Amino acid sequence: MHIERMTNWTYLSEVQNDANEKIENAFNEIERRLDHE
Repeated sequence: MHIERMTNWTYLSEVQNDANEKIENAFNEIERRLDHE
């Protein structure tokens, strides 16, 4: 499965920018779990 991060190809809202660290952590965890399946 391939996940494309929306944060790589679009402008982020203020709310998204404020939560960017949480978003990155969530994507990293998803990718880590998919790699181990």
